[in-house]
Amino acid sequence: MSLPAVAVTKDGKRVLVAWKQVSKNVPHVSWREATGTARDADLQPQPGGTQDHPHLAFAPNGTWAAVWEETRAGRQSIWYRTSKPGDSGKQLSAPNDGQAAFPVLVIGAQNTTVAYEAKQGERLSVVVQKLPS
Repeated sequence: MSLPAVAVTKDGKRVLVAWKQVSKNVPHVSWREATGTARDADLQPQPGGTQDHPHLAFAPNGTWAAVWEETRAGRQSIWYRTSKPGDSGKQLSAPNDGQAAFPVLVIGAQNTTVAYEAKQGERLSVVVQKLPS
């Protein structure tokens, strides 16, 4: 299990948690709203590979977003999804990023910023992407 991620709304009334679940054949990220009665759910209902290192954040309007590592593309890449209806996630890291890892995100009123580590051979860099909120 990797370090669990936690996000709290500004008013403190909602808390989300996410973690790497290893109880199935392929490690994947599970999540739940800790302040509710909902059961654990898969962050990406149809994962395409091993998942790890989730990070969560709430938007000012109460929706939330998550980023995580996933090997769906045949290499370790960064994926992103929101709680907006119909959002099933998308890959953020590009093939020229190499192996992408350890994503974090923050959500503001105007945009969402995601940062992650990218490794090509021995070269490490930090990639920062701004997305619309």
